[in-house]
Amino acid sequence: MLRTKTCGELRSENVGEDVTLCGWVDGYRDHNGVVFIDLRDRYGITQVAFKLDLAPEIQEQARKLRNEDVLRAKGTVVDRGENENPKLDTGKIEIHANELEIYSKSKTPPFEPGTQELPNEELRLKYRFIDLRRKELHDALAIRHRVCKITRDYFDAQGFMEIETPMLGRSTPEGARDYLVPSRVHPGAFYALPQSPQIYKQILMVAGYDRYYQLARCFRDEDLRADRQPEFTQIDVEMAFVDREDIFSTIDGLVGALVEGVRGTSIPLPLPRISYHDAMERFGSDKPDLRFDMELVDVGETVADCEFGVFKNVIAGGGRVRGMNAKGAAEKYSRKNIDGLTAFVGDYGAKGWRSFVSKPTRLANFVSTRPSPSFSATNISGRLSTNWTAKRATCCSSSPTSPPSLRPRWERCGFGSVASWSCTIRRKSTAPGSSTFRWSPGTKTKTAGTPSITRSAR
Repeated sequence: MLRTKTCGELRSENVGEDVTLCGWVDGYRDHNGVVFIDLRDRYGITQVAFKLDLAPEIQEQARKLRNEDVLRAKGTVVDRGENENPKLDTGKIEIHANELEIYSKSKTPPFEPGTQELPNEELRLKYRFIDLRRKELHDALAIRHRVCKITRDYFDAQGFMEIETPMLGRSTPEGARDYLVPSRVHPGAFYALPQSPQIYKQILMVAGYDRYYQLARCFRDEDLRADRQPEFTQIDVEMAFVDREDIFSTIDGLVGALVEGVRGTSIPLPLPRISYHDAMERFGSDKPDLRFDMELVDVGETVADCEFGVFKNVIAGGGRVRGMNAKGAAEKYSRKNIDGLTAFVGDYGAKGWRSFVSKPTRLANFVSTRPSPSFSATNISGRLSTNWTAKRATCCSSSPTSPPSLRPRWERCGFGSVASWSCTIRRKSTAPGSSTFRWSPGTKTKTAGTPSITRSAR
């Protein structure tokens, strides 16, 4: 071996040893005649020092080193004492080099693998070999390797066989288009790359291979999605003579083994189970992320009599009106941001949407059309959550006992009867001479200030 240690394994207990390291130059510094480099490989980084009194013949070579040069350095492990670098696993030691061999001089790279501000993806893909030197990608590939190994070990312990199926086959009618490979031996004929290995499942099951698995490569000629690309790997598990609980328990065990093997933590088993109906009702997806706390809530009964066209037409057509509680979003979303979401929900099939923001004791800046009394912000707030953080809201109900001169606006933004509920409505006008109305049933006072209405319902 050209090296005796990697750049990530030396520690204080190695002090005094003679070692040989190989790797890429990750950083270069020249301090008063001493050249320091950070030597990097996929295991970590080690500092190497070239001192004039130890090896004067290699000083000139060391001064010519630059980032991404590839070299081999031989020297002695020395304790760094007070100069320890806590950011590195090898930060307590350094190598005092007495030999240096440069394998490859690097041209100036288009970007540094350790940079915090990454270039655009096109440049990174053009120089993919440099991009793959980044620690984040090293870690990702290491995790993938670990997942594959744990998967194989787990299924082997469960009595499964790993079986590899052909990559070139015939086209079958499935969900996506096939990638086709022309045959040289049979002109005009084509092989199809597998969309999944399940076309061989029946053969293997009938042949008696009752428990097998594959880490299968799949190819699908379809548009890119967030969780899908033209080729990907899936864990394909096939079993015979089992029921649903056997499948659940097998996959539960696999997930538990993966979490413990990759993250070093245990999770309670069996995993939580949710029906398809509940998943679609609560999250609108058959593969929900349970960390997502804004669950869907049906408010159809509450808005059934509302004259707001979007709600009314959807309900009349047999559709549903649903909402979610975005806690804390009122402080982050401007009116422009909220209006922009109308087009966003349309892309996913929604006919329209309405937003409002609620506090336990106040709703403000109401925007709506005139509704019926049963559609109130109080009702919706109670259905969704009583702890919303508010600045903007949509509410619809009328208040027949409000002052006549104020009733049109109050009818657009009323509340109905709720114990100890107060509401403040502020107009946008601040013209001189405007006035403030504080009102409760049977009383009316008028003071100078921004127009507002306060109602306490009992």
